Amino acid sequence: MEVNEEELNLFAGNKDNYYLKKWKNMEESGEIIDWNWGAFFFQTMWMGYRKMYLYAAVLIGLLVYIDVVLIASLHPLTQLGVDIFIGILFGIFGNRLYLKHAMKKISVIKSDQPDPEIQKIEIAKAGGTSWIGVGLVLMGTYFAVRLLYYFLHEGAKL
Repeated sequence: MEVNEEELNLFAGNKDNYYLKKWKNMEESGEIIDWNWGAFFFQTMWMGYRKMYLYAAVLIGLLVYIDVVLIASLHPLTQLGVDIFIGILFGIFGNRLYLKHAMKKISVIKSDQPDPEIQKIEIAKAGGTSWIGVGLVLMGTYFAVRLLYYFLHEGAKL
C-alpha cells in the first residue's frame, strides 16, 4: 500500500523534519545507508523511544546471546569490538530500519481502517516517541541480564 509524506510526517512525530529530510535524501540519492547518532549510541533505547519494540526485544536477545558466547570464549576487547560493530550497523542502517517500520505500520493501519481521518489519528498514535518505551527497554534489558547472570551463576555451580 502506498505511503505518502504526510503520513510519514504524522508517524515520525516530534522529529518529523529530521526523519523526513533523511528519508527524502536517501530516496533521492538511492542510498540505503545514512547515519543516526541515537541509533549508534543507544540502539535498544532508541528503538524503544521510537516504538520499535519487537526490534528492541530481538536485539536484546541477540546481545545477551552474543555476550554468553563471547564471555565464554573471547577476550573482553573482542566483545567491545563486537558491541562497537553493532553500534555502527545501527548507526548506518537505523534510519532505513525506522523508515521500513513506519511504512509497515502505516500500511497496516490504512488497510485496517477505511476512514482517512481515523487513519491519521491511528498513524500519529502508532508513531511518535515514547519515554515509556525507553523504560520498557531498560526493564527488559535488566531482566535479560539478570536471567543471563542466573544461568551463568547456576551453571558454574554444576
